[in-house]
Amino acid sequence: MSFVRTSLLLIAAFTAACSTQAHPPAKPSGNWCQTAIAQLTVAQRALYEKDKAQGIDDSWMLTRPGGPASEADIQAAETRLGTHFDEQYKQWLRHANGWESFSGSDDLFSLGQVARDSIEARNMQVFIQSAEFTPQQLGITSFDQLIVVGGSLSGNAYFIAVQEAPDSNTSSMPVYTFSSGDFTRYDNFKTFIQKEVEALEEQ
Repeated sequence: MSFVRTSLLLIAAFTAACSTQAHPPAKPSGNWCQTAIAQLTVAQRALYEKDKAQGIDDSWMLTRPGGPASEADIQAAETRLGTHFDEQYKQWLRHANGWESFSGSDDLFSLGQVARDSIEARNMQVFIQSAEFTPQQLGITSFDQLIVVGGSLSGNAYFIAVQEAPDSNTSSMPVYTFSSGDFTRYDNFKTFIQKEVEALEEQ
């Protein structure tokens, strides 16, 4: 009886090992994106209600993100731009492909709006030149590594740029915002979004 029990345990262990090897490791969870979208939506509504109580109609800020980008959409954009996006930014795109007024008057562009020669990209180049930034100040080798993925041209110019990834398996890359003659560097896209949530909540 003891022999039968031992044999069954060995078979079960072997089966489990084979099953584990048959499935590749799962990609990092994108649940943070769902949480962030919910937080941004609540913060938008709270700011709207606050302004409404003061007689200000800011209904324009009650927006929803664009639908998710498909893997084909992402790959097509990377090919068109001649670059790679990091996995964290791609997670966000799989939940929200663009979001007008996602944080106040600031927009996140859809993949169809992102281009090397877009008006926003050219304006950011002018902004960088006028501020006399150098790539070394940003910790990059060339400004060509930056891809403008959002911003606002109302009032003070504001640009959001992701740093291109060296390959398609890179987990995360820095994000930069440019405004008021200065820039801010965030370690990754998730951190950038979290800071935007906090900024909305503080208004």
